[in-house]
Amino acid sequence: MEPKRSPTAVPDRRRAPQAFPARSNTESARILPLRPMPYIEPVAFDVDENGLVLDCSASAQRVLGYCGEELSGRHVSLFLPRLGQTPLVQDGAVNPRLAFLCHCGVPFRACARDGAAFACDMSLNMLGNDARSVVRIIVRRVEQPVPHCL
Repeated sequence: MEPKRSPTAVPDRRRAPQAFPARSNTESARILPLRPMPYIEPVAFDVDENGLVLDCSASAQRVLGYCGEELSGRHVSLFLPRLGQTPLVQDGAVNPRLAFLCHCGVPFRACARDGAAFACDMSLNMLGNDARSVVRIIVRRVEQPVPHCL
């Protein structure tokens, strides 16, 4: 008669089939080594609920060609045209449609000072919880060609 097993008992691993069978030396030799990913510098902007830039990271000059003093007080649509048509804040929170698009990895079009446009990933976060809404926007250039950007 078999001993009674509790529902939380761990099954005997010796009898369980292997999910990933061991590879032979010839099979493992065919696995290519990982290539290091190039570093893509992100740019962070703090904007108010109306989309006016309050502050930006030093990388804004390297990536977009604008220094912080030039962007301060300017609308975010200067370098992210899609955000000129869309409210950033709704009911005291990040616009849910924008948050969804960012979460899904939909690329947005960014414009550098020299007029060059490029695709970028975007992230939006609310900063603080006071009466003044501040949104942190983080953009990062997308290196693969993207057929459609917002």
